[in-house]
Amino acid sequence: IRSLVEQGSRAEARSIRLTLEDLARDVRVGLEGERRHQAEMINHAERIRGDQQRNSKNWSFEKRQQLADSIVDLLEDRALGWLENARGMHNLSRQPHLKPAVAFSLLTIPCLVTYTSEEVALNSRFLEDCFNRDRVRLPADSFSPVMASPEILKNISEWAKAPAPNLLWLNGEPVQCDDFDNPITMVAAKVIFLAEQSQTPIISHFCELRRGQKLRFGNNSKEEQSLVGLVYSIIRQLVELLPPMFEASSDFSAEKFNSLDGTIQCWRTALSVLTNLANSMPGPVFCIIDGLHWLNDTSTDNCLPEFIRVLRGVRLKVVLSTTRRSVVLRNEIPRSETLYI
Repeated sequence: IRSLVEQGSRAEARSIRLTLEDLARDVRVGLEGERRHQAEMINHAERIRGDQQRNSKNWSFEKRQQLADSIVDLLEDRALGWLENARGMHNLSRQPHLKPAVAFSLLTIPCLVTYTSEEVALNSRFLEDCFNRDRVRLPADSFSPVMASPEILKNISEWAKAPAPNLLWLNGEPVQCDDFDNPITMVAAKVIFLAEQSQTPIISHFCELRRGQKLRFGNNSKEEQSLVGLVYSIIRQLVELLPPMFEASSDFSAEKFNSLDGTIQCWRTALSVLTNLANSMPGPVFCIIDGLHWLNDTSTDNCLPEFIRVLRGVRLKVVLSTTRRSVVLRNEIPRSETLYI
């Protein structure tokens, strides 16, 4: 009996020892897993911090000044020479960034939500189906030489230097030609090219009415549908310029973007999203829209002026270039902001 009891005690002790060893191993594995997770989080945070530091350089005043100082050289087809012999930035005066006005409510304080640019890009990805990505930029290798008058160059340079928001309308004479033969379109395209070369934040769109375009249910005309596509194009480009991580009181959730169905019925919601995104930018953004005259129609008589007013009210530096008559632009833009070409 004593022998059986001793055997049972030894077996029980062995079982307890094995259990404790397993538990200790689990604890070690858990600690190693936790340390690994912490290391991964630290690495992720450092990567985000590095992205933010690189991103902040693109929003500096020097970048905008660089674009303004070099715009004449680019439009005279000396872009490559300028890029190789660019002046140092030490003699450029600094200008404080404009800070968006914040309205304080005595009743409620807006709740800030932390977003990542990847999250917002994922939430808004389906908007790509509502516009043609090839109208965001024109291929640089197809540019035609541009002959621009000193007055045009002077006004565009002053526009680039001025603080945001500001707007300039290049109102050209009617022409019948393709994009690459249109001198006004080429001016817009080459300014975009220079901004990209200097890594200046810029968004753009070249409007058109495509033949055979099928109207979505809820849109009354091609002009309406193209105007909606223009707004969605700007929204997506602004999303691409968001910091890697940021805080905002605006709603950039998947539900918000899902309410945009590509029709004029959601027009006000689309303008609201555009406004909120523009106000979430770290600094002013250059915005060039060519061919807005194509969207003139009785069906857009109300929406197009609202769009122009939104562009005026956010941190965008806007150039509108047209080569046809536009009653809406004439009514919305004063002569002081219009350059007749």
